[in-house]
Amino acid sequence: MVRLFQNKDESIHGKLVIEGHASGCGVEVHFIPPPSRLVQCGIDPNEAEKHKTKLLELETESGRITIFPINTMGPKEDFLKPKYRKVRKITLADGEPVLYVSGGEKEWERSYTRSVSFGPTRPLDDDVDDADIASVPEKEEQILAILEDLPAAFTKDYDYGLGLAKPYRFIVEAVEDLSDCKEIVISRDSETRMDEAAGIFHIETSDFDTIRKMLNSTTRMGQIAGRSVKKAEAYNFFAEILGRPPVALRMGRHRLRKLLTRAVQNDDTNLSEEEQEEVIGIVTRNMRHISESRPERLVRLKNDLELANLESFIDRFHGMLAEGHGESVWQKFFDTYPLILSLAFGCPIIKVGQQASVGGRKLFGTGEKITDFLMKNKMTNNTAVVEIKTPGEKLVTREFRSGVFSPSGALSGSMVQALDQRYQFQREIFGIRTKSGIHDIETYAVQCCLVIGTMPKGEDEKKSFELYRGNSKDVQILTFDELLEKLVQFRDLLASSGEEEDRAILDTDLPF
Repeated sequence: MVRLFQNKDESIHGKLVIEGHASGCGVEVHFIPPPSRLVQCGIDPNEAEKHKTKLLELETESGRITIFPINTMGPKEDFLKPKYRKVRKITLADGEPVLYVSGGEKEWERSYTRSVSFGPTRPLDDDVDDADIASVPEKEEQILAILEDLPAAFTKDYDYGLGLAKPYRFIVEAVEDLSDCKEIVISRDSETRMDEAAGIFHIETSDFDTIRKMLNSTTRMGQIAGRSVKKAEAYNFFAEILGRPPVALRMGRHRLRKLLTRAVQNDDTNLSEEEQEEVIGIVTRNMRHISESRPERLVRLKNDLELANLESFIDRFHGMLAEGHGESVWQKFFDTYPLILSLAFGCPIIKVGQQASVGGRKLFGTGEKITDFLMKNKMTNNTAVVEIKTPGEKLVTREFRSGVFSPSGALSGSMVQALDQRYQFQREIFGIRTKSGIHDIETYAVQCCLVIGTMPKGEDEKKSFELYRGNSKDVQILTFDELLEKLVQFRDLLASSGEEEDRAILDTDLPF
């Protein structure tokens, strides 16, 4: 592995001072600025020791690392002061003991295990025995190796001040805008939450990894938008000189891509209502001609409209999850947008009816048993009953044994309800067909789908729920947040395919 500062010059890079921690179970690492930087900030370089500043603390038994983000580069007024407005510490809590091999040419080695987002484990050699292991790092080279193993989102060169790398500073800004917490703790063992009393903002490791990837994606999207604008601008500049027609800039499908492209163009205007009506009128009047001459563009327009509609639906779904609505509101919601139920079954289905009677009378009259939705497979006419509950229903309750949780009464009761509806429907199917006049429904293998609750937070609760759900062969159980995630993935799939088409069209239109 390439080490930081292989040809280190303390007059340029400064130096690290390692001191034992007051607890006796770790070390503190301090930074002494280089003389050149002290001079730049108007400080006497002979007084460098007076400006020693703590960079990090390392608990060697647990591997827990606490970073103190400071400005080590200046400017003068911020030199050696905290890098952020409120946050003073960032702690990585998922480490394993820091171990060092003593003696021989291989003087030391380190093992530090992290979650998947933090990279792989580097284990000790198998031939290292316990007698060769010391617990406290004493050399600067050992500290540099620890810094090298920090997660990818972190600055590893102490000469630039530790903390989150610049592309991820928005994570800290969000924490500071949402709370007055002075410490961020990243751990796989604690869900994302604020502890205002302790002044700690906890971020679950997978959540940290998710937002890191989102920021990376946004950066890449901005780069794509910038390249598209530059490519079109360069072409149009010379085309105008040569008397050639210009090319139009492709905005892309994805909402964020469009916003970024407008930002690159310094264009933040929206179409007025009059302009919107004009565009709709033009498309409507030319629909047939477009379908004959440019059918691929008509398909793209249809996909764009569906994507915009899907974006709006996802936003509404997000909002409703936080509003605590009852069953009737959610039933109406799914009735308005049945696509999500199609995603739940993973096959082409159509809605036969909402609040359908399965108790022996007309399908859409009053009956003894009512299911929220009656669906059928578009290809086979095989039916399914769908029962909609609310996101607030608990899925597991008390801890039955250590690490084992019982299914809630709402979950088990709803399953029995769905199974009883299926039983009644299969028993009365012939009478339902005759009285309702709907004959293209079949009961080959009636499916039951239950939409209820949201995924439990704790790992043991999730495990218990999955064990229970996985052994329910007759009722497909889905949570509301799982359905929302299916929609988001579907949206992303449409958007990504649209981005590929946009790039292909732009490359075709530009003669490079």
